[in-house]
Amino acid sequence: SFINFLYDFDLDHWGISYQQGESFSDYWSRVKSSNAFNDNNEDFAFYDLTTEGCRKLNNRGRQAYPNTYYFGYATEQTYPFWSVGFFNPEWIQ
Repeated sequence: SFINFLYDFDLDHWGISYQQGESFSDYWSRVKSSNAFNDNNEDFAFYDLTTEGCRKLNNRGRQAYPNTYYFGYATEQTYPFWSVGFFNPEWIQ
């Protein structure tokens, strides 16, 4: 169906894909309960961009190039929207 196509999260590499005849609700339940999204999983880019993830990558000793170190930092590029508790992104970053 269109809704299944629209919300396919392309998680085949995690072993999560739509099953023939599966409802979106059932698919979403499988996505949420997957090991891919548990708190102990370190095998995804978001974790690699954390301070701890960068430290672990740097300590592995397998760097793409000698003397290359990986780091990440968080930033915010938004502004308050009319003091109503919402924030809008800056158009030019």
